[in-house]
Parts: sequence; structure tokens; C-alpha cells
Amino acid sequence: ASFMTKEQFEQVVETAVAALRNAARAGAEPPTLKMRFKRGLNIDFVKRFRQVMPSVLRKSLGVPLLQGQELAKNVNMDQMKLLVFTLQNGGLKPLDDLATCAGCEINFGNAWRSHIPTVLVLKYGFTRRGAQ
Repeated sequence: ASFMTKEQFEQVVETAVAALRNAARAGAEPPTLKMRFKRGLNIDFVKRFRQVMPSVLRKSLGVPLLQGQELAKNVNMDQMKLLVFTLQNGGLKPLDDLATCAGCEINFGNAWRSHIPTVLVLKYGFTRRGAQ
């Protein structure tokens, strides 16, 4: 069904239902139409990861976009998994180690320190002066 349009799929299903109704004996309950689907995602996860991860790093840790793009470009699949795991569970040291393994110069500590005032203002209602 992945090659069909919605209209084509609906037409095939209607044809199958009509055939089942016609095959049923007169007055009998028509058999149930059972369909089994496999979900096929046509998404290139690596490409999407490389597009999205710099903005996620910027939003969550304050990493500059160019450095985030460099990191996203240089990581392999296992490092991508580790990066997402670390972002979900926290920790700057694993991120620093990951960047070193990927050959990137990113100082997550300084990025985080400069990002903290913005988080305090936006999430917790601090004044800009009080957050500094």
C-alpha cells in the first residue's frame, strides 16, 4: 500500500469489502475483513539528526550553532545514540568526551554557564539582572 495514493487504497478496500459481502450467503453475517499493516518510515534518521541536533544543543545547552553543526557532522551512529542518551539524562562530561572522540572543539561547560541566565529568565521568571 506504500505505492498507492489514499484514493487508490480506499478503492481497493471498498472492492474487497464488496467481494466479501457478495461471497456471504444470503442472510448470513459477512466475514470480517482483517488487514495487517507494517509501518514503513521513509525517513533518513542520520540526515534528520544532523539537521536537528545543532538547534537542540543550542536550546538545551547554549552551544553555538556552528559548533553544534560540526559535532552533528562528525558523530557516527553509536555516538548519536550516546549523545541523545546524555541529553535526556544529563551530564557535561560525557558530552565533552564525545566531542573529543568526534574531533570537535566544544567547551560545553562555558556554553552551559553562559546559557544558565537565559534559562533562569525564561523558565523561572528571574530578572535578567538577578540571573547574572
